[in-house]
Amino acid sequence: MGKTWSGTQYGNYTNVWIDFNRDGIFDTSELIYTSGSNATSPVTGTFNVPATTYNGPNATRMRVVVSYASAAGACSGNTYGEVEDYAVKFIDLQPCSTTAPVPTVSNLTSTTAYVSWVPTANATYRIRWRQQGTTSWVQPLAPLGYVELPAGQSFYTITGLIEQTSYEIQIQVKCGTTWGAFGASVNFTTPSLTYCNMVGTGTNDYISNVKVTPINFPIMENVSLQTNYTSYTTSATLINLEIGSTGNQASGFKSMGRDNLW
Repeated sequence: MGKTWSGTQYGNYTNVWIDFNRDGIFDTSELIYTSGSNATSPVTGTFNVPATTYNGPNATRMRVVVSYASAAGACSGNTYGEVEDYAVKFIDLQPCSTTAPVPTVSNLTSTTAYVSWVPTANATYRIRWRQQGTTSWVQPLAPLGYVELPAGQSFYTITGLIEQTSYEIQIQVKCGTTWGAFGASVNFTTPSLTYCNMVGTGTNDYISNVKVTPINFPIMENVSLQTNYTSYTTSATLINLEIGSTGNQASGFKSMGRDNLW
């Protein structure tokens, strides 16, 4: 756990609890880490998971508390610090089986996908993926047609994907020296690329005209009014630029009660 100070570093107390029985109470026996006041960052500790815990389908809670004046409790006493909660699920590993698990795809971006599944004990996994409608599983990052993961690892981040493209993934399991068959495909589609949000706050100062004169392509010129933000990412205002071209020109007017050229 890392701690950050905006100015002078002072000693802080750190306490961490996990509600192992999921009763909504952070008991004294559920304190998995505690440290005295120190300016060390990060702080690290080990903990054990009891053999008997909540075993239902819901997530329980881990609470991390950093405080300055004194060691805070899970629900009171925090001064000049911060509290963070995290979801925790308990998994009772079943005996190794060559039946392929059903993976879950999450944290999708335009070029990446995080794939995970519930593991079995002492299993080794392979993962493969391809665009839907294609026949080959061979990829630049999977030259053998799959990626074999370190023993016990049940997650993988696929990179190098194409935005707004449909893919399928499959998982294969090895128990001992025996590989099972690849499982059924799970499909997903990457989203489009996204950009950071940005808006203006003016009322009289705004962009009134944008003109781009490309080499070998039509001119794009757009006249606009004050709106703080408008997306002109349509075919009507598409700007075509030749790769490697030089001498392209961009110009426009900004209005501040009067027109001014850029």
